[in-house]
Amino acid sequence: MSVYSHHVADQFRDIVQAHRDKAALVWSDRVVVTFDHLNRLSDNVAIYLRQQGVRKGDRVCIRLDKCTLAYAIIIACLKIGAP
Repeated sequence: MSVYSHHVADQFRDIVQAHRDKAALVWSDRVVVTFDHLNRLSDNVAIYLRQQGVRKGDRVCIRLDKCTLAYAIIIACLKIGAP
């Protein structure tokens, strides 16, 4: 049980709502990922993780270089409560 009144996933959701088409990740001049895209990707990853049996409180190990998918996995884990 969290002692904090705000959850990082909730804060991310608020940021997405306020800045949907703004850049969340910038990899180069031609590769920009919006908050909306990152949010949708993380939702898909969260669905996949749940289908694989990952539940709230489970631990998920992520071993990836910096990339859009790595950030989406981190956010997905936060969304389902699996740090």
